[in-house]
Amino acid sequence: MLGGIIEYDERKDGRLLETLRVYFEANCSQQDAADQLFVHHKTVRYRLTRIEELSGLDLSKHEDRINLDLALKVQSVMDVLAAGV
Repeated sequence: MLGGIIEYDERKDGRLLETLRVYFEANCSQQDAADQLFVHHKTVRYRLTRIEELSGLDLSKHEDRINLDLALKVQSVMDVLAAGV
């Protein structure tokens, strides 16, 4: 689910995963996420659109948001486990 987003971030030195995490932490408020990321709210909107395109999910749908949020949490756990090995 996150594969395309991770690849994009690696290829383009992007910040899509970070934006997605902050967006969820900001209770899906684009303005609050923009404030926390120190970017314009339109930058957050652009990044969220790219995330939708790369994942094939729709962030306006609750189920899709939950799936992405869970995928982020799983990836975080995997990162911690990989760093500990």
